[in-house]
Amino acid sequence: MSNEIKVKIKGGYLRAIPSDDPDYPGIWVEAIMDNEDEESLSRPQVLVEQVCLDPRDDSMTRVLVWNDKNNEDYTNEIIFKDIK
Repeated sequence: MSNEIKVKIKGGYLRAIPSDDPDYPGIWVEAIMDNEDEESLSRPQVLVEQVCLDPRDDSMTRVLVWNDKNNEDYTNEIIFKDIK
């Protein structure tokens, strides 16, 4: 049984896999185009995860976006507050 989901899109597919960090459960999503190497480590990615940024608050959901394949740091962060 695979922990990977692939969805066909025009020119490639979306691949979703679970995050391997038990402290931040979530899912990675990336677009893999037909004309690129599937083993590439430098494609744009999105991570949706549950996280507790403030110990006084309940867990929240955040989205991290890696939109620059030449930078290992995420380029955008979206925090969904009030999700219970």
